Amino acid sequence: MKIGFVYDAVYPWIKGGGEKTLYELACELRDRGHECHFFGMQCWPGTADMTCDGLHYHAVCPNIPLYGPGGKRRISQPLRFAWGVLTRLGRHDLRTFDILDVHAFPFFSVPAFWIVRRLHAAKLPWLLTWLEVWGRDYWSRYAGRKGFVGAWLEQWCARTAPHHLCISETTAERLSKLLAVPRDLTTVIPRGFAGPPAFASVPVRVPGRVVIAGRLLAYKRTELILAAWPSVVERVPHAVLHVVGDGPELSALKRLADQLKLGESVRFLGQLAERDQVLAEIAAAELLLQPSVREGQSTVVLEALMLGTPVVAAVGDETAVGDFLGDSQMTALARIEAGVPAEAWSQRIVQLLRDSDARTKLASAGSAAVQKLGWRDHIAPAVERLYQQQIAEQSSGR
Repeated sequence: MKIGFVYDAVYPWIKGGGEKTLYELACELRDRGHECHFFGMQCWPGTADMTCDGLHYHAVCPNIPLYGPGGKRRISQPLRFAWGVLTRLGRHDLRTFDILDVHAFPFFSVPAFWIVRRLHAAKLPWLLTWLEVWGRDYWSRYAGRKGFVGAWLEQWCARTAPHHLCISETTAERLSKLLAVPRDLTTVIPRGFAGPPAFASVPVRVPGRVVIAGRLLAYKRTELILAAWPSVVERVPHAVLHVVGDGPELSALKRLADQLKLGESVRFLGQLAERDQVLAEIAAAELLLQPSVREGQSTVVLEALMLGTPVVAAVGDETAVGDFLGDSQMTALARIEAGVPAEAWSQRIVQLLRDSDARTKLASAGSAAVQKLGWRDHIAPAVERLYQQQIAEQSSGR
C-alpha cells in the first residue's frame, strides 16, 4: 500500500509522544513492504520533499512553533497548516495513494483535506485518527467563549469522516458519548512501542529516584508534583525527582522549585537528545509519575511499564492512561484521581518508595498489560488490516 499521514508535527524534529509513535508505526509499515509518506510542517532542513530511511516527507507549510508563551496552542499554527494542506497537498498526485490517515488534531486541517480530496481524488479512501477527544466542556475551559469554534469544528470532523481510528478505549467512548459517532464506525488500536534497549534487561535502580518525562505543558501538571515534593523529601530524605523534557512551563517550574527550596532534590534534565537516554532515566527510577489530566495514551507510561518501572498516574474522564496500567484491582496503587491535591500525591509516592513489594507487584501487572502492544507482532498488523479493510469498503462504495 501507498499510505499518507496528514499531521502537522513530524518526528524526530518534534519529539512528542504522538509524533514519535506515528513515526514508529510508519517504520513498521515500511518494513512490512508499504510506502509511507508524511505531510506536515517543514521541520527538516533542505528541500520541501525528501526521503530519509525509506520514509517520504512532504512539507505543506513552514515549521511554526506549536505553543505560545502561556503553554497553549497558537491559533496561527493550525490555521497556517490548514492553509498549507489546502494549497499544497493537491500538488501531489493523491490518486496514486491507497489510503490517507488524517489526524483529527489540530482540526482545521481536516476540512482543508476534505476540500482537496473532493477536488483532486474524490474516491481516495481515508480515515480519521483520534489521539484525544476534547468535547464542548473542555473546549470552553480551554478557550473560553472562543471555544465554541473548536467544539463545532471537532463535531464537524467527527460527522464527516468515513471511519475513525482511536488509540484507546477511553477515546472511543468519548467519541461516541460527546460527538455521537456510532461505535461501528470506530476501531480501537493503541499505539505500540519499540523493543527495549539492551541495558533494559538488567536495569540498575537508583534508590529514591522518581522521574517525570514529557513535554512541559500546563495540563501535564508537573507543578503538582513539585508542590508535593517537600513532603516526600521530609519523609524519604534520599528521594530525588528528575524532570525530563522541555516546554513552555519550564521556566515557571524552575521558579517554583526555587520558591519551595527544593535544591538538589529536584533536577531538571531538559530535552534529552536520544530515546535511549530517556529510557535509561526511566529504567533507573523506582517510580515514574504521570500527573497529566489529558492523555490519549501516554507513550512514556508504556515505556515505563515495558522497562518494569512502576507508574503512578492520574485517572479521570479526560485521560486514557488508566486503560493501560493493567488490572484495576491489582494496580490500585498506580491510580490516583485527577482532582486530588498535592498531599495525596506525596502520600502515594512515599508509600511506594518505602514498599518494594508493592512496586514489584505494580511493575509485574504493568508489564503484563503491555505485552500485546509491540509494534511488530500486534499493532502494525492490526493497523495494516484496518487500512486494507477501509480500502476495500470505501472503494466498493459501502
